Amino acid sequence: MTVLGQLLIKSGLVTSRQVEAALRRQEQLGGRLGTCLLELGAITERQLDAALARQLGLPAAQVEDLREVPEEIHSLLPANLAISCEAVPFRVRDDQVDIAILEIKNRGLHDELAFVIGKWIHVHIANEIRILEALERYYGKACTLRYRTLIDRLDRDRSTQPDASFGIEDTIENIPFPDLETQELTPRRGPKLIYPPVPVTRRSIEVSAEERQALKKTAAGRPKPVEMPAPQLPTQPQPEPPAATEPSPAADSRSEGATVEQHPSAPWAADNVQQIGETLLGKLGRHFTRVALFRVGKEGVRGWMGSGEGMDLERVSAYRAGLEEVASFSSLLSGGNLFVGRLARTPSHDELMSLLGSDASTECLLSVVSVEERVVAIAYGDCARAGMDTLNFGAVQQLTHKAGDAMRDLILRMKRKRA
Repeated sequence: MTVLGQLLIKSGLVTSRQVEAALRRQEQLGGRLGTCLLELGAITERQLDAALARQLGLPAAQVEDLREVPEEIHSLLPANLAISCEAVPFRVRDDQVDIAILEIKNRGLHDELAFVIGKWIHVHIANEIRILEALERYYGKACTLRYRTLIDRLDRDRSTQPDASFGIEDTIENIPFPDLETQELTPRRGPKLIYPPVPVTRRSIEVSAEERQALKKTAAGRPKPVEMPAPQLPTQPQPEPPAATEPSPAADSRSEGATVEQHPSAPWAADNVQQIGETLLGKLGRHFTRVALFRVGKEGVRGWMGSGEGMDLERVSAYRAGLEEVASFSSLLSGGNLFVGRLARTPSHDELMSLLGSDASTECLLSVVSVEERVVAIAYGDCARAGMDTLNFGAVQQLTHKAGDAMRDLILRMKRKRA
């Protein structure tokens, strides 16, 4: 029995037989349990919204909220992302956006939406029917006949039933909710967000056969991470080659705290991946105050090396994150090559900026290092408070491209030796 089903039964709004009938309908036709209960006439729409709000501890978006969204607000999300995430922004207040999401428990999805919108998000629940109606209204995703029929019926019910008939919120509030099958979670580090800490789950999205085929084609074309050989730390410091020109005082200040060779004229040819990473770090150090490299493998993103003022090198090397856990990394791994700007305020970004010695007000650059279109590393750089108005982005991307070429050449040499 689902948590929602238990909650509705304990409140006396439905019987166990009605919930079982709705579950059978859900197995046959799909959709959410609440949608199936609405179709069976077991509960009203407002009763369902009150139960969802109580179950998840979040406010509910009203029908009127989702039907009167100005274009400048719903356009904060691109149509393809709104449809795939089943999310609709409907109100803006200062630096906060109220957004209705169907998949409330997917924390990684929340981070992704906040990253794209560029503001803090205040998550609201909404039932499946009203989310689908809003996606059709603002983003062009047509409702099926099944859902369109239910929407029309719910609208007629709302126009004929007085508000007093929906007065069940107190009943829901008085249910001993902790007795249900819920899980106590330890809050993650970082600032307290408007949405509560919840486990990460995969989205469940209804798609047609044609949409599924299109998604497979899109996924096939995305860069896939490859696992590079484990880096071997050199036992002795590498000698510094002579400088071609005298470095400027500003460049010297940016190199403070580095633990690896940082000369910009260092050659790309290397005997191992570690040396290539050190060379890239040194060359990026000529452009940034703080630089860091993260390795990308099948198991996720791992801290590799870094240098710069205020950076916690031990935490950088110990850093671990899933491939989809950090929105900025996930965006790059999904086909992007470069990100420039301030990272959205999310727990994963706050943790990342903390170990790098920066904060949410810092402009930064993220660029991928690829081998044969497969992302193997991500480079980070920032200029502290100076900003990046004068940064040569093309030169930085050229460095990451050369690092990828050097890694490719190293892999080919290793294969030839084994042959």
